[in-house]
Amino acid sequence: MADAATRMFLIGWGLSPDEVDESNRVFWSRLEKNELGSLQTALQNLKSRVGRNASDVNHFIVETCTVAAMDLNLSEGEVGFLNVLKDLFDLRQSDVMELLERGYNTAVGLHFFGSEYAKANKA
Repeated sequence: MADAATRMFLIGWGLSPDEVDESNRVFWSRLEKNELGSLQTALQNLKSRVGRNASDVNHFIVETCTVAAMDLNLSEGEVGFLNVLKDLFDLRQSDVMELLERGYNTAVGLHFFGSEYAKANKA
């Protein structure tokens, strides 16, 4: 379900379904070849694209939290990554906690939707 939510969010950011598929293909291909590059470079690219607008930053973090919480659990690694984003975008811990709660609540809603859909469409 996290993959479906990620796809939905990327389309919401303006990518076409074909662009999402191509990005996914390129990512996995580079991962298999150990050619992903530096996480720091990726974070700086993210900051230059999203970090110009506080509303976009908040939106991105809520969606990141939603995807992280799709299993209705946040691992230490997921919380650690949220702290990296907090530092990257120079946010207060209280702001991140509020965004985390919004993301978690969105995940709960999507989880409910998926469960209800699955029940209604059993083969």
